[in-house]
Amino acid sequence: MKKCETKGIGGFFYCVLEGETLADLEGKFLTTKNLIIKENKLTKEVEGGDMLYIKTYSKRYTVTVEDTPFTLEEKLGVPFSEIVKINKITFVYPYMVIVV
Repeated sequence: MKKCETKGIGGFFYCVLEGETLADLEGKFLTTKNLIIKENKLTKEVEGGDMLYIKTYSKRYTVTVEDTPFTLEEKLGVPFSEIVKINKITFVYPYMVIVV
């Protein structure tokens, strides 16, 4: 992992390595592809040399078919409104990866 420059306590800048994809970055860091795209205003797949801001989170969770806003609040210990705000989404669906 190559950190180019830190930015506060909430995240850091990361230089994308040749051949890395958004899926790779999602797995490497505690974040989601959706958040990387939104936080960096991406319109295409990343390329080697791109510098991205990666915000850090404490938990990553994959939504199950049984999950409801209430069960997500219980499982993650965060109000559903905060889950929506953090993930920059309007709803959740099964197999969606979210962070808190």
